Amino acid sequence: MNNLFRRLVTPLLFSIFVPVLPAQLQTDRAPQYRLQCSDVLDIQYRYTPEFNQQVTVRPDGRITVSGMGDVMAAGLTLQQMTQAITTLSEQRLKDPQLTVVLKEFQKPFVFVGGEVVNPGRFELRGDLTAIEAVNLAGGFKSSAKHSEVLLVRKTDGEHVQTSVLDLKTIIAHKTMNEDTTLKAGDMLYVTTNTLSKVERLIRVVPLSMYYDPVR
Repeated sequence: MNNLFRRLVTPLLFSIFVPVLPAQLQTDRAPQYRLQCSDVLDIQYRYTPEFNQQVTVRPDGRITVSGMGDVMAAGLTLQQMTQAITTLSEQRLKDPQLTVVLKEFQKPFVFVGGEVVNPGRFELRGDLTAIEAVNLAGGFKSSAKHSEVLLVRKTDGEHVQTSVLDLKTIIAHKTMNEDTTLKAGDMLYVTTNTLSKVERLIRVVPLSMYYDPVR
């Protein structure tokens, strides 16, 4: 009887006194920052301060640790970077102890180019959709083809993926929930409409080549 009572009551007490966290809080963990080109690191050696230095992640993704050599940095977390520099330093120092601090980092941004009023690079602050990015760039020019906006997105360090966005339909039908959310490093390129292409051709090619009133 006592065993049966414990089997019935214990789960009930546990559910009362132990809070159950939402599933999202149980599973979601903010990903660690991974180093990028142009990031600045402060390397501090505990017992050999003469090797203390600041380094910048080069365009090739590597850093040069003075007195030690080169090591890949792009894509690593700070913990992984610390271990990589420690391993490199062991070639010259015995049991090196060091810390790596991120002093400056590349702020996330997107590019907007083509047929917009003010093309350029824009800082990514929170969620930003393709239409919102075009608005940041001053909006579409009259020569823009709203239905063919190219989205170029990096899939890894060497490859990109290109897709065509039909922003004209989204704006016309007011289906903003279908607007694409941009990621850091994305590039939007607004193409030129057919009429603008014809107008440019007319300006470049003299009409006399096709029509001569004297003849």
